[in-house]
Amino acid sequence: MEALIGDFAALPVEKQQKLEAVGNKIFEKLPVSHKTALVQQVSNALDSSVSAKPQTRTEQTANGKKTTTYDERTGYFHSHEHGDRGTESVSRAKRGGHFHRHTYSHDGQGGNARTSSQSVGGGHTHTHATSHTLNNGVTSTATNSASNGGGHTHSHGHTHQHAPDQQTVTGTASASRDRSGKTSGHSHTHIHNERNGDSFTNSRATENGRETWEHTHRHDVSTGTHHDD
Repeated sequence: MEALIGDFAALPVEKQQKLEAVGNKIFEKLPVSHKTALVQQVSNALDSSVSAKPQTRTEQTANGKKTTTYDERTGYFHSHEHGDRGTESVSRAKRGGHFHRHTYSHDGQGGNARTSSQSVGGGHTHTHATSHTLNNGVTSTATNSASNGGGHTHSHGHTHQHAPDQQTVTGTASASRDRSGKTSGHSHTHIHNERNGDSFTNSRATENGRETWEHTHRHDVSTGTHHDD
């Protein structure tokens, strides 16, 4: 009964009023003994619901220290976990409300870090992730995001890699789909050779899976020539 009252309290006022009107009609048709029993049951549940407060607890997990707050009446939830190798936070506004999660992790020395975020609510979802790694002197970073809602989807990514005294590679890519199902995409790549200064660039666009435009540029430092395709 307490959970039912909590669900009712979380509803918009207009829906509450409609349910109250229907409930009153049903209540009036009940026998007196049933009315008395129902009133007593609801009264006890209301006392418990009003007196109930959000509960917070702290515990030690395999990943570190975790604090959780939960409101049984509304469904509100929030947790935060912190350890030697990262953090995680999770929140939910109420039953059926917005949901959000964020994580951060690293190798324990502040390097090779990753972040991730996820939001869901109102018929929309959004994700975002980043990473930074160092492997044998080669630094790599990446960022990716995606959105979905209202019949539209969109994603975007960016990467960057640097090998000292060798080369740098940068790339971006995006893709979209609208309500009609039409898709479009765009990508861009740039490579720079740190040994001789040469460079290569390519950009490309697509629509419904078919290439609509492409451009390539090459720069040869030794000859001083440029090539465009």
